[in-house]
Amino acid sequence: MIHYAPPVPMSARAGQLAKRAIKQLEEETMHGVTRVLGAAAAIAIALAAGESAAQGDYAKAKEEGKVTLYTGQPIDRVQKIVDGFKTKYPGIDVDFLRADTRKYAQRFESETASGRHVADAILATTITTHRWGEKFIEAYISPEAADYPPELMDPMGLSNTFGINTTSFAWNTDRVKSDEVPKTWDDLLDPKWKGKIGMQDPTGRGGAYTWTVTMYERWGEPKWLDYLQRLAAQEPKYGRYMQVREMVMSGEVAIHFAAYPDFTEPVKKKGAPVDWAAPTEVVFVGLSTNLSKNAPNPNAGKLLIDYVLSDDGQKLLGETGMIPAKPEFRPGAFQRLNTVTLLPSKLAREVKTPEFFRDKLREIFGAR
Repeated sequence: MIHYAPPVPMSARAGQLAKRAIKQLEEETMHGVTRVLGAAAAIAIALAAGESAAQGDYAKAKEEGKVTLYTGQPIDRVQKIVDGFKTKYPGIDVDFLRADTRKYAQRFESETASGRHVADAILATTITTHRWGEKFIEAYISPEAADYPPELMDPMGLSNTFGINTTSFAWNTDRVKSDEVPKTWDDLLDPKWKGKIGMQDPTGRGGAYTWTVTMYERWGEPKWLDYLQRLAAQEPKYGRYMQVREMVMSGEVAIHFAAYPDFTEPVKKKGAPVDWAAPTEVVFVGLSTNLSKNAPNPNAGKLLIDYVLSDDGQKLLGETGMIPAKPEFRPGAFQRLNTVTLLPSKLAREVKTPEFFRDKLREIFGAR
């Protein structure tokens, strides 16, 4: 048991953050999880963050004058974030680099390694930020974090989840009758779907691979192996993610395994004959907003993070078609996700050796 006696008075929100950090650390200690930072560090971070969005920070951020953001989010979404932030916090300019995930991540890593620091804040997946760790990311717990589901926020402040990408399944509404719509992952194993399923190559990377790794931990090896072997026996058609989505939209396949609802919903709204399900358990990848370890403008960076996590930011993100992390701001189509179990995605190295999954998935689905 961790005992805590506050050395200084706390705001109510700082107290919430500290209690959350303590609770999660206690739970992880009970399960034998070792953290790089200890309880005292987590509490110190929570206390420091408790006042971080006060007007004093805005004054400091205005002195810095600007914030630089790196992200892989769609350009229209980034521009709305920028416009909303500048409206709320006039006097702070925003520069941003929008590029494919690999490109902006490589640039950020190379700049950090060479001591040339440009980025203040980064919008990335939690998978990426956990890989970067303390070498690239400055621990920061936004005061806004106290209002989020606890499973979405790292008590150490190395990730602050502002949105989620979920891995579900979708189908072509012309090829799948209303009374045949699958409701569970097991429904996809029905023999009538043999040769009619499309999926991103699970032996590579992406949603299908992430799903398989996460469900290994969720189900255990015997059930996991049985399911994947039966899925492979359905003779799915493989391709890159967007290729498979096109295959479903055109009717070449009836079902899209490991489809992203926020990729399916936009084309549905445009008239494509597709829909998606929210089975009992859905794997998700968090989208995280983070402070650079060597941010040139740390106060402005923190303020931008606070904005993205705020109610204003979450509402704006929902309007762009994203699935916000805060359930109450998810657009109507995504409200169905509020009633299912969201399983945090796992990396291979968190569950077993990456080589295990590489070899097993090639054995089951065939090397391509």
